[in-house]
Amino acid sequence: MSTVSPFAISLLVVTAVGVSPARSQNVREPTHAYHIAEIGRAAGVEPLWLASPFPPGQREVRLWDGFGLFEPQTFTQITSDGRSVRGRRIFWWTTATDSSAEAAMERDSTLISNRELYENLRGTAGCGPAWRHDDYEMCAVQLTPKESWAGILARLDSLGVGTLPDASTLSPPGASGLDGWGIVVEVLDGPVYSTYHYWMPDEDASQPEVRRAAAIVKVLAYIGYRE
Repeated sequence: MSTVSPFAISLLVVTAVGVSPARSQNVREPTHAYHIAEIGRAAGVEPLWLASPFPPGQREVRLWDGFGLFEPQTFTQITSDGRSVRGRRIFWWTTATDSSAEAAMERDSTLISNRELYENLRGTAGCGPAWRHDDYEMCAVQLTPKESWAGILARLDSLGVGTLPDASTLSPPGASGLDGWGIVVEVLDGPVYSTYHYWMPDEDASQPEVRRAAAIVKVLAYIGYRE
């Protein structure tokens, strides 16, 4: 069940834990990235930090946002081989198990039931058919006619999506907290894997890296967005 406005789904948190060749002993699951292994399985992808190295020129960027009390949360995957760019953005939320609670939410104008949440995503993000995997429901965004994954990746690259440091390495370190949201970014570029995290990045922050992370969140928030 959900208690958040549909546009809050696009909030992100990003964490960097270094750069290492894929499958090396130094590569570990990203920090602050709760549930991404199981969500990845539900979305049909294996953990990127365990992937075999790509050949030079091939790249995959994964952006996970949420990690708070709000639902839905999102997973964005963009792949490029130097000739073409493909991508998808998935909203996911916890499957309702209590039909009486869902019915009560339908009657309460201050709450959002899972059915209402999905209907809203269909209208605001062009979400296609929803599917269920284990404890989660998901739907995939449909781009508007003016959008392309190549254009989206170009905007993210202009913000340094593949090179931002982790917020914890900044001087002073980026904000952190337990109550809020964040974004985790993973990149596998050829044989090199990197990941970083930002907690509630602010576009008015003093550190340019935090401002760029906030701009990345904004790019993601508008993918597929319908007025």
